[in-house]
Amino acid sequence: MQNVWSCLINENEELLHQNASIPDSLYNIVKICKVAVLSHFDQLFDVLWKDIVVSKEDFDIANLMSLIRDRIYVQTSSNRKFIVQWLNVMLSTPAFNVLPYVAEVSDGLFRMLADGQPAVRDVTETLLGQFLQGIHNNPDALSHEDRSQMVSVLLAHAHEDEPPLGRKLALIWMDEFIRIYKDKMLPYLSSYLTAVLPSLDCDTLKAKSVNDYLLTLIEANTKIEEQTINCVIEVLLKFVTHEKRETRIAVLNWIRHLNATMPSQLFLHMDRIFPVLLGTLSDTSDEVLLLDLHLLSDICQSNADRYDVDLKSFQLSEDTVKNLSPVSPSLVKFAVSLLEMFRAEPALLNDRGVLIIRQLCLLMEPAHIYRALCVLLLREQSITFIQ
Repeated sequence: MQNVWSCLINENEELLHQNASIPDSLYNIVKICKVAVLSHFDQLFDVLWKDIVVSKEDFDIANLMSLIRDRIYVQTSSNRKFIVQWLNVMLSTPAFNVLPYVAEVSDGLFRMLADGQPAVRDVTETLLGQFLQGIHNNPDALSHEDRSQMVSVLLAHAHEDEPPLGRKLALIWMDEFIRIYKDKMLPYLSSYLTAVLPSLDCDTLKAKSVNDYLLTLIEANTKIEEQTINCVIEVLLKFVTHEKRETRIAVLNWIRHLNATMPSQLFLHMDRIFPVLLGTLSDTSDEVLLLDLHLLSDICQSNADRYDVDLKSFQLSEDTVKNLSPVSPSLVKFAVSLLEMFRAEPALLNDRGVLIIRQLCLLMEPAHIYRALCVLLLREQSITFIQ
């Protein structure tokens, strides 16, 4: 009995409705074995119900999905596997369209990836892969609201504190979504960055692939709402001091990319960005420091015409302002802030001062750098600091 049963009950549920002889085979087994099949009553009943459902083209799938949605957070492994098998049957039945319901059950399915039973994790991973392939083949199956809900689910499960398998699949889904929907996903850019930036150090995840593709979506003619840009800036400034070097580098590259592609929009947030970039000069990583200097030089040069800097706000005398006239106001502001940092952090001046000034001279006009520093140092009263 068990050998025959193992042939009939296959984890590939698609066989159940592709082979019309299965119900007849089950009937003959029950007729011959009689009482002996009672130990398999649950499985027999389940298979017959599935066969009835898939053979009824006008079956109310919405009602069934409602029942599954209400039970998707069940904790028992056997019940989880039961739900996954039913979803697999519905998904593999051409007459039924389950994709519009994926947003409703996806969170529960991702939670099942942390189940203690490997069999449950395996069938759930397979099912999620089938759902993703279905979306790839039919992108319009997900409405705008469904995509928004899916991003929230994926963001939650891509968090670095989530189980490895769920985190891995969440980033795979996020990678596939931006390749399918492209610029339609830009309103969720800040959510994507929140999930991706902390994971860039892990080569087994899709984080780097997602981050690189997002950068390609931002071009000079890309239109992004101001609210979205504001949220993106908040995320970037949050992660610029992250403990992982790869994350900090990615943040600086993002700010530099935004400055190159949409400087006018980024300039509106420069009062928040500039002080943070100055603080990054004390980063322990030379790679981060050099990239930060590149970014600061880009900002000083590209925003020279936009920067409405009142030099008198720095309490500079008229002679000082006159002597600084060949230098762009943005560079003067940077030089003032840099000297204040050196004064407040003598260790930074001693350890990185020469490197910072030398690199700035390579990135910008050396004469302007030295003029700005020299003129500003003329008003310095501390001989020790000047030396």
